[in-house]
Amino acid sequence: MKAKKALALLLAVALIFTLAACAGSSTPSSEPSSSSADSTSENSSESSGSVQEGGQEKHWDIYTVRSEDLPSFKAFTYVLEKYKEEVNPNVSWTQNYIADRPTYLQKIKTLIAADDAPDMFDEDPDPYTTQLYKEGVLKDLTQFAEENNLADHFYAGAFDWCKFSNGVLMGLPSQNTIEMFWYNTKYFEDAGVEPPEYLEDLPQVLEKLQKAGYTPMSISGAESWTMLRVLEWTTFRLEGNQYLLDCARGIRKYSEEPGLRAAKFLYELGNYFHPNFGSADLAEAQELFTTGQTAVYYIGSWEMAAMLDDNLSDDMKGCIDYFTMPEMRDGKTSANQINVAGGTPMCFSDKKWDSETEQLVLYYAEHFGEYQSQYEFSCCTGYENPVGTTEHSQYLIDKIADDMAHTEGVIRLYDLEFDPTTNTNNGPNAVALALHEITPEEFCQRVDDSVAQNAADWFDDAAEELLAKGND
Repeated sequence: MKAKKALALLLAVALIFTLAACAGSSTPSSEPSSSSADSTSENSSESSGSVQEGGQEKHWDIYTVRSEDLPSFKAFTYVLEKYKEEVNPNVSWTQNYIADRPTYLQKIKTLIAADDAPDMFDEDPDPYTTQLYKEGVLKDLTQFAEENNLADHFYAGAFDWCKFSNGVLMGLPSQNTIEMFWYNTKYFEDAGVEPPEYLEDLPQVLEKLQKAGYTPMSISGAESWTMLRVLEWTTFRLEGNQYLLDCARGIRKYSEEPGLRAAKFLYELGNYFHPNFGSADLAEAQELFTTGQTAVYYIGSWEMAAMLDDNLSDDMKGCIDYFTMPEMRDGKTSANQINVAGGTPMCFSDKKWDSETEQLVLYYAEHFGEYQSQYEFSCCTGYENPVGTTEHSQYLIDKIADDMAHTEGVIRLYDLEFDPTTNTNNGPNAVALALHEITPEEFCQRVDDSVAQNAADWFDDAAEELLAKGND
């Protein structure tokens, strides 16, 4: 069993926690080798070119969308370097980081079209990776994971995020996050409101905040996936994942009651978003909340550091709490079924998968958390929670850890399940809906029309089988 550690969460931009003493020799003693500032960062240990005694020579070509300054990127570098030192000195690797996601995806598609898929690459469990699985490009990790009890090393929510809807494991987790409504406790108290017990009561809470003189909620229209989350809250609470999956393939219509109710809900919430939300990015939406200019902000625990006392002005310290997605009175999903993610999964080329890669994956499961848990909540089990510098910060940390431990299932996302054309259309249309530029009925019709025109060409029989059942 791994040695438990009292670890501290460090920020890249500011130190938020004080590191506690660690027990056990598995704790990393230094930073991984620094990466180049270029889009391709190559591990420095490879440059020596010397071949030592040990295992067979092996080179891994790795493509990632994770920034080089993120704990998940550095944790993987730590694992690679530790593996080279302790297991096989004859391995080498190239880590290719491409910041712009469309450019990254185009590069991956180009490599795969040339029959040269990277050994490892980041991809979400979306229709594109479904197609890669069907074509034999993507390694199915299901049997390997079962034979080696990989799931035991990861939190269930993070591990299950890396599965297709039918349970096929298509990658490994790199993070462990949940999503929530952050809120200003002072403003709620002043307005005489509490976090809503039911989702359909949220507009009334926001209205009371508005009448009390507060801007109710900040959100990013530039990052339109946040608008799609608002739609997801209603459809998932009413019918689980299956309704979304059926709508994406044209089996059901978005203009049916669940979709129409979701569209009307977003249309209503548009009355309470901050001015200019349609063009605001996530940095602006966060700043509006953390500086006290809005009362509510929906985002994931990956932004937890900004909510802790060390990063807040004196008038905001101790004034931030959160609640997770409420149930609906006539819904079928429960309060502990919320958005959970394991980061963008790390996938593997089926063609390049070999015994050395198998050993690295097992090593990854054993050691990834050693480094990551010092800087953020790790996707790996066996590590103590970070330690906050104030009582309120520790309260938030412990609350998130408890919610992570009690989540159930995985919510399928709007921005992953539709065909690419409909996916591209849905984001701007959702922003237009929240801005009241189109009606809920018009939004639903646009979704249905796009699905009718594009879904059949995207989902073939194999993809249909993979996406046939959701994790309700």
